[in-house]
Amino acid sequence: MPNYIPYLALSAVSVAALAVLLVRKHAFWPLVLVLAFSGMIYFLEFFTFVLYGSYRYSPHLVSKPYYDNAFGAVVSNLIAVPVAAAYVAVYRLGARWWILSALGFGGIEWLFRWLEVYKLHWWKIPYTIAALIFFFWLARLWLEKVRQGAFPYVFLTLHMFAWSAIGTFLFALGVSGVRALHAGVFEDPYHDDIFMSAVCGFAKATLLAAVVYRTRSLGGYAVALLLIFAANAAMIRFDILRVYLPLWQYWLIYIPCMVAVLWSMNVALRTMKRLRFSSFRE
Repeated sequence: MPNYIPYLALSAVSVAALAVLLVRKHAFWPLVLVLAFSGMIYFLEFFTFVLYGSYRYSPHLVSKPYYDNAFGAVVSNLIAVPVAAAYVAVYRLGARWWILSALGFGGIEWLFRWLEVYKLHWWKIPYTIAALIFFFWLARLWLEKVRQGAFPYVFLTLHMFAWSAIGTFLFALGVSGVRALHAGVFEDPYHDDIFMSAVCGFAKATLLAAVVYRTRSLGGYAVALLLIFAANAAMIRFDILRVYLPLWQYWLIYIPCMVAVLWSMNVALRTMKRLRFSSFRE
């Protein structure tokens, strides 16, 4: 069996579950929640996976080994676990469901390892189960706090939503060969790119979240975007960002995508504010 089959199967089930959730709720906010949870998992994975190589995925979907490794992480981080956490939060599932879900993901991890499409380094399956039980508890608490309009939760949801979106966009640009970031932190240039993409994506998300949360001024949005574009231009100038397309084509891709991220953040914030006056249950 090809390595990618288990990954695609997990992705298909997760996307179907997300589609059911969105249809049942007839709203955009569950998707905001899923992407925010993705960003939270990215934060943990930056340390365990990117910096310290906790495990290795082998879906064999991307020709560059470290990009292929990161693609496997995306299946888990961007899709499967956040969708499960969204169900826990939206339907206010109790501890029994947190434990069963965590054990289920532990079983998937064991299966992937048995199929030799996934390899543990220093990480252990019990770590996954314990971390997910905590994360599902946090997911349920998080949505309640967002509904109450608590500043740290609303702002961090917006920030993690943006980081998830920007990180996925930057990863797509890297995998497609449009650009690469180089800092020399890791010997493998693709590992180095993933590291720098995470750092740069986090910085961009922080700036945009602060602007969107504090102001709805088009002038403020324009200044934030110009700062990001100027930083990109500076990184190109100093050979930190290497672009493998004519620059006008790169900007033609990059600028509309960043504008789309900013617009989606604005929609996400309005959606979260409306949650204070609505019920989560149907």
